[in-house]
Amino acid sequence: MNEAKALYLRITGLGVTTIEPLYGGLNSANYLINRHDVLRIKKPSFDTFYHPINEFKAEKLVATTGLTPKLLHFDQISGNKLTSFLPDTTFISKPPTKKQVQSVAQALKQLHALPNGDIAPFDAIKRYALYKKTANILTSGPNEEKIIAYIQHLFTQSPAVFCHNDLVSGNILFRDDNIYIIDYEYAGLNHYLFDLASFISENNINDAALIDSFLATYFQEKNIPRRDFDIVCRFLDYLWYYWAQGMFNVTGQSIFKTIAKAKWQRLKNF
Repeated sequence: MNEAKALYLRITGLGVTTIEPLYGGLNSANYLINRHDVLRIKKPSFDTFYHPINEFKAEKLVATTGLTPKLLHFDQISGNKLTSFLPDTTFISKPPTKKQVQSVAQALKQLHALPNGDIAPFDAIKRYALYKKTANILTSGPNEEKIIAYIQHLFTQSPAVFCHNDLVSGNILFRDDNIYIIDYEYAGLNHYLFDLASFISENNINDAALIDSFLATYFQEKNIPRRDFDIVCRFLDYLWYYWAQGMFNVTGQSIFKTIAKAKWQRLKNF
């Protein structure tokens, strides 16, 4: 924690009275400092697609929505950042409630309506190819080639919109009737269905009624592209399976093997 204390002092000019670690995900360490600021320190990244400048642009763009905590400082070289703390928030429940999935759908609709600005594209197919190469897997899984071909066509049929692209449970917070979507490391221009599928697949939501409610809220119960959505869900399982397997090959960390196994199990079940 000494690194966090020293960095906080450099950023704010203030000393640290209290400090405690928070959930930081796989790519960073987060600390609650003086009970009102959250300091994120980026860990060394093996993801060649990550660019701090793009994340900073995304944070500034989303700041207009009220969906994120206040950004106090962002280092566009290291990716370290300081934000205001959101007290009394909770993560999404397991399983989530109908109200929660509807809130997420409404928040994503708001994000997807933002002006693109000069946000970088999130090239899902390019990432898929690199992740599979890093995973060193030469064979194809169930229906994989058909899914990839379908996605390559589908993602050219709609204009790319601003997307979060990493809707794991730790990036979604609730407080009373408010929702917050945090951490825009993977943000970029993408097909809107990627975010919808990301939320469902990353949170292991299998209840058909909840999925229907989520999609109905986003599409306002009109022209729901259910088949396309289902195929994008399977694509995401392949994408993050190869990512996790590749990360395990590079780092040897067991958490990535666990993620890879979970993604493969989802693929086998569908």
